[in-house]
Amino acid sequence: MVSETDMPFGQLPVLYINGTILHQSLTIARFLAFETGLAGKTSMEQAQTCSLVESIQDLAMLGPRFRDSEEVKKQREKELFDALPTFINYMERFLGDREWLVGKSVTWADLFWHNFVFWLNNIRLGALKTSPKLQAVYDRVEALPNIAAWLKNRPQTTF
Repeated sequence: MVSETDMPFGQLPVLYINGTILHQSLTIARFLAFETGLAGKTSMEQAQTCSLVESIQDLAMLGPRFRDSEEVKKQREKELFDALPTFINYMERFLGDREWLVGKSVTWADLFWHNFVFWLNNIRLGALKTSPKLQAVYDRVEALPNIAAWLKNRPQTTF
């Protein structure tokens, strides 16, 4: 059992790798992306991938939190969905004619995008109805064999 004193900042998530502790969800995700070849093929793709993830995270931070009162949740949801059309325009412009958000193959930015849109759809179904191109990225991620298998067999949750 891990105690709070075993964690660098006393909170989750943490990842233990060969006796080294990593904390912070985006740092862990970035590390795993580099370890698994999902960070981007070049240093520029890696930088673009990180910047997209941070941009998506910035938008997500507008959204409701579990600890919020119902009134605050409604206000945060409104702010999130008010900002979404502009963000979608930026994302579409960045995507251009590519199939994946960065480069010619899947990166952790595509996975992060999928996770974000999944979360949005739990708040309000049809979050990408105005963007077939970005919906296609979401669908491509879901069609990846390992992702498709996980989605088919995973426990059903809202996260």
